[in-house]
Amino acid sequence: MSQKKKILIVSFNFPHPVNNGGAIAQSFFLDRLQSEFEVSFASVIKTQADVRNFNKRFPSIQVFNLYEPGADQGTSLFFRTKLYASRFLNRVRKKKPVQPVQDHLELDYIRNLVNLKTNGFVGQLDRVIKINKFEIIQFDFFETLDLAVLMPAGASTVFVSHELRSKRIRLASEHSNTSTAYKNYLFDITSAYEYELLKRFDRVVVFNADDQQILESEGINVSVSPYGIPSFMHVRQQPSDRFDKFIFIGGESHFPNKEGLTWFIDTIFLNLKAPHYPLHIIGEWSPEFKLRYAPHNNIRFAGAQEEIYPIFDNAILIAPILSGAGLR
Repeated sequence: MSQKKKILIVSFNFPHPVNNGGAIAQSFFLDRLQSEFEVSFASVIKTQADVRNFNKRFPSIQVFNLYEPGADQGTSLFFRTKLYASRFLNRVRKKKPVQPVQDHLELDYIRNLVNLKTNGFVGQLDRVIKINKFEIIQFDFFETLDLAVLMPAGASTVFVSHELRSKRIRLASEHSNTSTAYKNYLFDITSAYEYELLKRFDRVVVFNADDQQILESEGINVSVSPYGIPSFMHVRQQPSDRFDKFIFIGGESHFPNKEGLTWFIDTIFLNLKAPHYPLHIIGEWSPEFKLRYAPHNNIRFAGAQEEIYPIFDNAILIAPILSGAGLR
């Protein structure tokens, strides 16, 4: 029996709790990878409870926690989300309304192209890589793209692009009120940064053929991942014979979800003459957002669900995503 190759996965999106699309995708990947490789996972994890729960789910996977107590690590997606949640709760306590973001291109994570890491983080990751001598190193999500410059000679490198940032900017530009010159500036500088760093990886993985074509035209070695939901979870092979509800699946923290759902409700759903179906929203949404639609008893927030099949049955799934990329 041959020895399994050692693979390190680096991601700021720690797959526990499994409460967003990225975490769900990573959980399925890890299920498969651990059967074929000796897997290690490096991330920035703020609570040991998350590490313990992850270890229960994936006991064979070694976790390297690169978190630095007291360090400014707000550049990562993980910590930006936590920071936003903290600020939101403080405003709720003070009864100050949270102002919705109207323009996708105004978001900080779109404008802050280079997510520079701390000295401590880079040092820790460098030590983990050198000591363990991994044969394959995989990076997930745009926030890890700059780490391509740390890769040692001899290791095979993979980047998993859950969405092309440049493509997301291009799609968001269609709904932005910023000037054409600024839209072009954002798209061009992001494309140059993204494509140049992607070329440093031995292989790039995307989730749709459109992203594949874009990257191949730039001379990037790219593959399309199989569909993210395993076949054993496809409980329905045929549509329902009747419908009695609309459903939307997604959380507010992913901006395209909020942008698309708001557009669908305000522009379409509340103006429908027929059919008179209720809209069920599955996922985590803020009290402010739910309060906005509280007068409409046909809009129902179901929160996070362990099983969606009871709600999914006889439902029309809507996906009004205007500016997202990835699995879009």
